[in-house]
Amino acid sequence: MQITRKEQDISPSIYQMIDQIKERMPEHPELVDMFRNCFTNTMATTIQRKEDGTTFVITGDIPAMWLRDSAAQVRPYLVLASQDKDVADMIAGLVERQLSYVLLDPYANAFNETESGKGHQADLTQMNDWIWERKYEIDSLAYPIQLSYLLWKNTGRTDQFNDTFRKAIKVIMQLWQVEQHHESKSPYSFQRLHAPVTDTLGREGRGTETAYTGMTWSGFRPSDDRCEYGYLIPSNMFAVVALRYVQEIAESVYRDATMGKRPVYWPKKSTQAFSSTGGWNIPNSERYMLMRRTEWAITI
Repeated sequence: MQITRKEQDISPSIYQMIDQIKERMPEHPELVDMFRNCFTNTMATTIQRKEDGTTFVITGDIPAMWLRDSAAQVRPYLVLASQDKDVADMIAGLVERQLSYVLLDPYANAFNETESGKGHQADLTQMNDWIWERKYEIDSLAYPIQLSYLLWKNTGRTDQFNDTFRKAIKVIMQLWQVEQHHESKSPYSFQRLHAPVTDTLGREGRGTETAYTGMTWSGFRPSDDRCEYGYLIPSNMFAVVALRYVQEIAESVYRDATMGKRPVYWPKKSTQAFSSTGGWNIPNSERYMLMRRTEWAITI
């Protein structure tokens, strides 16, 4: 059972934010209207609060929840979370549901609200009734970590770093390490029959052949289109940043020095790989800019 969120039930802090924008932009009423429509529409039409305290967020007109999209959909509300407990609870509830889904299957990118068997059940991969789609994308695992971290930084709240979080982080780290050796260790494959080539992986679902670089493999990009090459550098960069968040959480929240040191090995291997392979076959000037951006990203 879900708790419906009609417009009149939207937190007053949402409307207070809209009023602040209106006061600051009196010469641009069309932009104010656009902001009001977007800021209220996401809360009213896509966010579903559940009786168990979790939050399910549908993606547009699709009745399923993407790990990446749901995190991005609620992220604008972080600015209100420090002053509005209801908003903070909504985000914490989403984190709990996201990480529970990760524990169900860390290779899946989108999930059903219930064990309904909806979605792409005909895909040739290890589907189950909870999964809407099982396109493996690195960023699908990085986004819940980032959202958990930003909720902490914006509110001081730490109850999202519970047993579910600990278990999910362990699963994510293990998977990313396995996918450093996709050819020899990965159990993952994905095929979608009678579909555009961007929706399926070649080589009987294994994707383009790869060799070890230190980076971790990804089957698909954030667009849900397949990776032509297995090592998606922007997503690897995001993963490194997410693991640095884990390290900070382990040291500052858990006071767990062992857990805090555990993520360090992998980012060092990946950043070495960025330097050695990240700029292959591009002009020196562009390679320099790519490497500078990589250095910036991994030192956040």
